[in-house]
Amino acid sequence: MSPTNTAFSDPARAFLEGVRFAIMATVMPDGTPQQSVMWYALRDDHIIMNTKVGRVKHNNLERDPVVSLCFEDAYRYITVRGGV
Repeated sequence: MSPTNTAFSDPARAFLEGVRFAIMATVMPDGTPQQSVMWYALRDDHIIMNTKVGRVKHNNLERDPVVSLCFEDAYRYITVRGGV
């Protein structure tokens, strides 16, 4: 799978600009998912997140730079997946 750069729609952008958390899923060495609840910022068409070097998600992304992100607000949500 190769990531596609796509602009967010206006409704998606408005949703992502709200104050909420994201759940980031990365891939563990054994192929299982690892999830982290994280703060994020939307800058243009990029989701910006950070982590400390050496944490599980950092190590996972160094090995396999793909993620799945879920942004939720009760019954509404957006999912994004691709490369980092």
